[in-house]
Amino acid sequence: MGCGSSQAAAVCDNAQTTSTNKNVKQHDQETGQQNQSTKTIDDNNTKHVIQENDERTDKNPNANANETKINDEHDVPNIITTAPSATDLDINSDFFEKAKGSSANGGLSSFPTIKSTHSLVAKHVTKEKWDKLHEHKTATSGFTLAKAIACAVEFDNQHCGIYAGDWDSYKDFSDVFDPIIQEYHGISADAKHTSDMDFSKITGNVNPDAPVHSTRIRVGRSIDGFGLSPGITKEQRLGVESLFKTASANFKDELAGTYYPLTGMDDTVRQQLVDDHFLFMSGDRNLTVAGMERDWPEGRGIFHNKDKTFLVWVNEEDQLRIISMEKGGDVLGVFKRLAGGIQAVGDSVKAESGKDFMLDEKYGYVHSCPTNLGTGMRASVHIDLPGWTAHGVDKLKARCEELSLQPRGTRGESGGQTGHTYDISNKHRLGYSEVQLVQTMIDGVNKLYEEDLELQKKQLEFPNIQSAHSLVAKHVTKEKWDKLCKHTTKTAGFTLAKAIACAVEFDNQHCGIYAGDWDSYKDFADVFDPIIQEYHGISADAKHTSDMDFSKITGNVNPDAPVHSTRIRVGRSIDGFGLSPGITKEQRLGVESLFKTASANFKDELAGTYYPLTGMDETVRQQLVDDHFLFMSGDRNLTVAGMERDWPEGRGIFHNKDKTFLVWVNEEDQLRIISMEKGGDVLGVFKRLAGGIQAVGDSVKAESGKDFMLDEKYGYVHSCPTNLGTGMRASVHIDLPGWTAHGVDKLKARCEELSLQPRGTRGESGGQTGHTYDISNKHRLGYSEVQLVQTMIDGVNTLYKEDLELQEAQKKE
Repeated sequence: MGCGSSQAAAVCDNAQTTSTNKNVKQHDQETGQQNQSTKTIDDNNTKHVIQENDERTDKNPNANANETKINDEHDVPNIITTAPSATDLDINSDFFEKAKGSSANGGLSSFPTIKSTHSLVAKHVTKEKWDKLHEHKTATSGFTLAKAIACAVEFDNQHCGIYAGDWDSYKDFSDVFDPIIQEYHGISADAKHTSDMDFSKITGNVNPDAPVHSTRIRVGRSIDGFGLSPGITKEQRLGVESLFKTASANFKDELAGTYYPLTGMDDTVRQQLVDDHFLFMSGDRNLTVAGMERDWPEGRGIFHNKDKTFLVWVNEEDQLRIISMEKGGDVLGVFKRLAGGIQAVGDSVKAESGKDFMLDEKYGYVHSCPTNLGTGMRASVHIDLPGWTAHGVDKLKARCEELSLQPRGTRGESGGQTGHTYDISNKHRLGYSEVQLVQTMIDGVNKLYEEDLELQKKQLEFPNIQSAHSLVAKHVTKEKWDKLCKHTTKTAGFTLAKAIACAVEFDNQHCGIYAGDWDSYKDFADVFDPIIQEYHGISADAKHTSDMDFSKITGNVNPDAPVHSTRIRVGRSIDGFGLSPGITKEQRLGVESLFKTASANFKDELAGTYYPLTGMDETVRQQLVDDHFLFMSGDRNLTVAGMERDWPEGRGIFHNKDKTFLVWVNEEDQLRIISMEKGGDVLGVFKRLAGGIQAVGDSVKAESGKDFMLDEKYGYVHSCPTNLGTGMRASVHIDLPGWTAHGVDKLKARCEELSLQPRGTRGESGGQTGHTYDISNKHRLGYSEVQLVQTMIDGVNTLYKEDLELQEAQKKE
């Protein structure tokens, strides 16, 4: 439930929350649960995401944080990868080498196993259709149905899962393509598509007062007679490049520029294209399996004009990806430039070869990916919407749906939201003309901006705090609100409204507040200080002392005590990065990177493996589930608090070989560090924890020069103020049948006297089962770690001794 809920008032420990599937089924194990690197295009120093194939996120299952993808958000890459392997040079090579049984034409002979079981391919490629079509090869590029559906067969998370190798594919395999296209685009079987690039029909423009950073409109175009990228032959690809080079040499005025072929590219040119975020690269597994990276880099290149406002990619996912862009919100001007550029390319190609762009009466402009059929257009702006951000991203998504728009984070559809800047674009491609889509985007953006201003006014009003009995309701007065509500923290751009979101949204919070960074505790001290002091029972001038010296512990839990397991956890946060409610995507990835480096250097009993949630193998995922180690998304409290943004990127689980040392990365805290084992050796568990914390801290310091956040007043800094101080929960699972018979309320009262906290073994809100209890230290702040562990050891020994006495007395009754 998080730190704010009334049930979790005593401790912010999501591992104990049943509502998020994090119930601790075994005390010595914690319960729990793709990253596509995105590329941005710098619109004259304004980064605007180049979001390519609009289905690429569901077609790129094996992406990891170190790979560069050209994903379904038409992203311009900014990293150079190595050349493709030899197997990458042959269409669908990995896929077909693994396939069982092949027909003479290079396709599969037997009905394939479609791993993407929920894809449109799985729905519409029946055995009957397969038997009818699988032997057929298209005339233009020799494409087959097996090659078309290779991604749905190879990967398990495709939505469509199909590509066309040429225009023939859509016709020859229409039994498959037609129902997929109709279902995806929501069109009827007899629908016709109309194109209209007449920019003079656009009425109005984006409000010049709207905080638009940049505008970008892209389309794809394919020249008739040549294959599409998944099936195009080497000769055809070179032919497309040759026709475009001739066309671009004739561009006039603002379109005039230079074509840069990837083959033989000079290092100086390459670096400039990298710096401009214009260079696309190989290495995308989805494109490789689909056959688009054969013969890399031959026949491919990038054109841009002198002002870098008009760009064409040649032979990437489409034959031609044509882009117009600039800073600011002049959508009409960007569309006008795009129309002129398309016309210039088309006229030149026609004059040179007699060929037109592929324009299908039914499906519009032909693209390799059926999700881009029709206009192939994505018209978008990057705009600040702080009012909508505070109102709720889910509400913004719903409003955009009503306006036929699509909102994304400024790092692309799978890139997540950073701050309050959104990429807003038209939702549709097919069934609407280009003019209609651009008009829809302009009108919708103006409406969102108008509504955002109203929301901002409303949000500066003193909020209705639903958790009327929370510490937030007590200490966030109108006077304090008026003083602090407009302030934004430096590290994470956090606000007081975000900090108290849970108390405003829910009616059962006890504290109801989170910090988005260390700055939050300082900048909003008028609110945090009294809440922390009241919750922890400390004075305004209190200081916190940390002490992890396990040698100071005296004694241990009585070895005769029926202790099932011992577990001690703490949280740690690296200075310079935001805390989970406010951390940016880049900061989260930075924390993960520092931890991965640290964990790779762990020695002896700490040595183990880090498992990132992004791109996690199913076998690994299932093992972590079986071990009750996997943390997952879905907690309403954490979602409202902002902790589940960009899920699952930058998050993961580490454990050592013996599964006695565990670290959660970027869950509720940057690092949740846990030591655990069966039995009651509390001293041994604490010793291992101390060594693990030291190992992480030393590595982070050596790698980055950064320390853990340690506040003189509040100790180790956590996102939840209930965890300030040590952030420690030291606990055992112990049988107390005597106390159970004596009365649970009496046990609770006794634990209060001993500065302990009793829970059922399913967590604080999970209830009590039998006579086994989770007994832990009550305090966090104002006591050192050594003091808390000593208190727990001494208290558990006292409870065990008294339990034996109670059992004896109960026998005599």
